[in-house]
Amino acid sequence: MESSRLCLLTLLSAALFLNSNCQESDLQARSVDHYSIKEDSSQEKELIEALQEVLEKLKSKRMPTYEKKFGMVPMCDAGEQCAVRKGARIGRLCDCPRGTFCNSFLLKCSFNGSLSSLAAHSLASVVIKEILKRANIKPEDVSEVILGQVLTAGQGQNPARQASVTAGIPYLVPAWSCQMICGSGLKAVCLATQAIITGSSSIVVAGGMENMSKTPHVALMRTGIKMGDLSLQDSILCDGLMDAFHHYHMGITAWPIHLTCTPF
Repeated sequence: MESSRLCLLTLLSAALFLNSNCQESDLQARSVDHYSIKEDSSQEKELIEALQEVLEKLKSKRMPTYEKKFGMVPMCDAGEQCAVRKGARIGRLCDCPRGTFCNSFLLKCSFNGSLSSLAAHSLASVVIKEILKRANIKPEDVSEVILGQVLTAGQGQNPARQASVTAGIPYLVPAWSCQMICGSGLKAVCLATQAIITGSSSIVVAGGMENMSKTPHVALMRTGIKMGDLSLQDSILCDGLMDAFHHYHMGITAWPIHLTCTPF
């Protein structure tokens, strides 16, 4: 129970720290108070130390400032001397001294941008290849692949399996998709954790994938249309952003959820 509490507290700390409106001093106070830890207890000290460790790790992993005029193009360690900041074109290799983001393709990432023609599973396969390489894991050692995805219309059967096979993972390795709207990727990680804990899997590739630019408009024409205009339905809204019960945008639902569920 205590380990679960610490795990939840750590996750809460990470989420709060990433919110620019949250001060670090508030973070410790709010988190500890929320779980009703007694003052001056040894447990509180352990939790505070754990929080401080998480904060330091988060600080070290913060991404550099993004250059607005290049869209989502990150700065490297070269700072003002970076070739990209000096006017290098989008899409070329960064030739600065190797930094956090150097030697990688610098692409303008936006809705209907340079990656809009690629299916989500195509993007995911590239990432899977790279994480296996960095972790020094052979594709044949993977025992399961779980990927969350919301917008699967027109993506083909089982996009997670497409990503898995394209990444070089053997056909015999099971791969499947899960759908929990915005929580799909996180749910995939939770399911992977459960699989490892229970011993049903040893190495699991888990995460989320999406490409909203590739999401189609659909025509409900199964029975045809006898007369009149034909309207198209945006599957981004229908399948991803509209509440299925009250029929309003998910952005609107965020505020009442905040009022109801925020513990502080």
